[in-house]
Amino acid sequence: MAIAERSEGTFEPAPESECEPKTWLSNATDLYGHPIANVRQRHSTWKRGGELQKFFQALEVDLDKEHTMHAPEIDCNHAMCHVHPNGHQPPSGEQEPLIKIMDLFDVEDVRLARELASGVLENTIINVLINGGEWNERTVSEGATRSANEAQISARQLQH
Repeated sequence: MAIAERSEGTFEPAPESECEPKTWLSNATDLYGHPIANVRQRHSTWKRGGELQKFFQALEVDLDKEHTMHAPEIDCNHAMCHVHPNGHQPPSGEQEPLIKIMDLFDVEDVRLARELASGVLENTIINVLINGGEWNERTVSEGATRSANEAQISARQLQH
């Protein structure tokens, strides 16, 4: 895993054994609100006492009947929220460097990061659709990179 920036965050989530996990899927929709047949959004959260400790979000793209790509993948490990533009296990086998969205110092930062992460997924979908709608590793990764960079700017504005 390559990363351009290291975390300066100090937040340490509660152990998963002390958290209530929740995972769900939702439809990815096109620009008209119609579900995209081969694309879903995966959301996972871990809460302790109602406070979000960590999360994971990803697009699941069915490349064909036998292969599903999970990209981008967004999580909040290592005291930062970051994006893996082409996922942890890309079809090409070559993982792109992750992109830090923001450092995490407390549960409020985790909550904010999750909101920004949801925006990254939505904006990745929009970027792919407006650039031809081809769902493959290259187009998803390019859309995710643009979306992550936008989220990084928003995070800087919101954290200061």
